[in-house]
Amino acid sequence: MKTKPFLRIDRLQHPYVCQGQPLSLCVEAPTVLALTGPSGIGKSTLLRVLLGTEEKALAFAGSYEWFGREVEESRWKGYRQGLAFVPASSRLLPFLSPSQQISWVRKLSHRKSLASEDWQRIVRELELDDVLRRASTRGLSSGQMARLCLAQALVTQPRALLIDESLGRVSRDASDRALALLENLAKKWSALVILVTHDPDLAAKCRDRVHLDLPGGLQRI
Repeated sequence: MKTKPFLRIDRLQHPYVCQGQPLSLCVEAPTVLALTGPSGIGKSTLLRVLLGTEEKALAFAGSYEWFGREVEESRWKGYRQGLAFVPASSRLLPFLSPSQQISWVRKLSHRKSLASEDWQRIVRELELDDVLRRASTRGLSSGQMARLCLAQALVTQPRALLIDESLGRVSRDASDRALALLENLAKKWSALVILVTHDPDLAAKCRDRVHLDLPGGLQRI
């Protein structure tokens, strides 16, 4: 039986993504996919369109599918299950401690419970032991907040994880450790990770890469 692709984009057009040029892409296997391109070309907007969070996200031509299901306005709830997003800027609740941030997301998730060994590895590789012991998120560095937000997304064990430039706010060593973690979990969970980055060295380390630019649109590298 043929496996359905994780993501299929078929001549998708949005006015703020690559100046409305039709985009097509098919991702059939679990992987970490780097999405690169010049500033202003629409990488972040493309992620929001795929998540259904972009304003007037359905005002586009073409189509796209998640896990073999074409996205339709009447099916947003079911379509979003299994997706997770890490924004470029940290979005933490100021009245919750770091550990409470994780617990809150875990309770909201409809996914199955994360294996203890996977969570322990996430904490270890993202160096969150000390962070999770803190009583507040006040005083956390930009890198610590970025790693905490990534852990929030991973605790849901998503089928697809979209990361918008957040690894650009951590050190080189931390980004390398995070990428190794993502590669391992993508394979173990049979998941897709799309990582927007302006860092050519980080992109080169990803298993797969696509570049968004004019005039070619989405091009595999």
